[in-house]
Amino acid sequence: MRRALLCVLLALAGCGGPLSQPAARDLATARSCDWVAKCGEIGSGKSYASRDACEVGQRNDWNNRWSVGKCDGKVIPSDLDLGLKAIDSTSCGNALDILNTVYNKCSEANVCKG
Repeated sequence: MRRALLCVLLALAGCGGPLSQPAARDLATARSCDWVAKCGEIGSGKSYASRDACEVGQRNDWNNRWSVGKCDGKVIPSDLDLGLKAIDSTSCGNALDILNTVYNKCSEANVCKG
């Protein structure tokens, strides 16, 4: 259900102009938590106790990485999609790959260009 909603939002975003920071943040939050779950890091004794806890943590992280002042209304859907695909393809447990995704492929400079 969440994946379908994300696909619809991205499709609609591609028809319009740049996305708002909250819309981009929410898409990145959902995709990040999908990745965290895929890597087996949601549950008792894991990085996040629940999906809800993951979403709270990731939402806060993306808010800090993509400031509203620099990103609101400036997120180009195709640039965001590159970042979301990078999240999907990041190797679980590979610290260098994780850092490359977060600090390079999903950087504010790469996502908030509009």
